[in-house]
Amino acid sequence: MALQYLDAAGTATSAGIFIPRDNLNGLTANSELASGESTITKQCKFLAAFLATFQSTLAANRANSSSLATGLGFALTKGNPIGSGQGRFSQTFIATFTTVFDNTDNTAYPIPVPTAGTSNGKGILKITDIFPDALAVAASGAISEAGVVIPHTDVDMYGAESTTAVDNDTQSRKWFAAVFRMLFDTIPQREAGVTQSALTVKALNEITQYDLADSDTASTNPTTGLSSSELTMLDIYSRSIQFSIEYLINEVTQTFDVRVA
Repeated sequence: MALQYLDAAGTATSAGIFIPRDNLNGLTANSELASGESTITKQCKFLAAFLATFQSTLAANRANSSSLATGLGFALTKGNPIGSGQGRFSQTFIATFTTVFDNTDNTAYPIPVPTAGTSNGKGILKITDIFPDALAVAASGAISEAGVVIPHTDVDMYGAESTTAVDNDTQSRKWFAAVFRMLFDTIPQREAGVTQSALTVKALNEITQYDLADSDTASTNPTTGLSSSELTMLDIYSRSIQFSIEYLINEVTQTFDVRVA
């Protein structure tokens, strides 16, 4: 099953999470999702918009001391633009997510957020914290506006839950990690003379051990929901994924967009 792009109200072809076009930074017109646009163009536009929206929103949340939606176990960096030719530049996003592997029952889950102390609840990240108007849709369900449907079947194999709710923290953080992994696998990298794309470099980096700080499991005001007494039965790992996207500048209109070539 592929991502479903809608340039107007319509019907979901499969159950999944719907993100309205106007919740995605950089997608400025419904026509960008029209059937007349090539699949690779829509894929690259969505990738750039998804990454940019996640990065800017998470950064703003973390700068707000009162926000709980700070995405414990997640990081998404955006590098400085680098010129790649006449009127062109590339920008690199690196998404990192951390997963707990519990050896007592062979389960995997995001680092739990603290449930006590001054950081109580801090670190959640619901789908609606990044995409406020996102919603779960059923197969053949009605959709009232332009946007993109990410089918559950596309991300379940990467660790998302088939019943992902947009306002559930643990399910949402699993879903975000799964979407990053799915986008890496499904959007092709540009290969001159062979494959057109705006994605010029992608890299799935090795899994590395994540080292907790003392504050993460402190008896007073811990910064995670993990207890020091359970650490011997847990393995915690991080993985990062790199996406480098090329953009084309239109000097006449003073705008820019992904460059598929």
